[in-house]
Amino acid sequence: MMMDGTMMGGGIWIWWILIPLLIIVMFLAFMGKEEKETTGDRALKILREKYAEGEITKEEFEEKKRKLL
Repeated sequence: MMMDGTMMGGGIWIWWILIPLLIIVMFLAFMGKEEKETTGDRALKILREKYAEGEITKEEFEEKKRKLL
C-alpha cells in the first residue's frame, strides 16, 4: 500500500541507511583480512618453512631472523 508517495508509510528510508552501511561493513571486513600479514611476517614464515624443511642450518636461520627483526 502506498502512502504519501512512499513505501508502507515511510519505511523505505530504513533501506537507504542499511544498504550503504552493509556495503561499508563488508568492504572493511574484506580489506582488513588482506592487511593482517605484513611483508616481514611473510618473510619470517618462509624462513621458518625453509628451516623446518632442512634447506638452511640453524645458524643461517638465526642470522636471517636477526636481519628481519
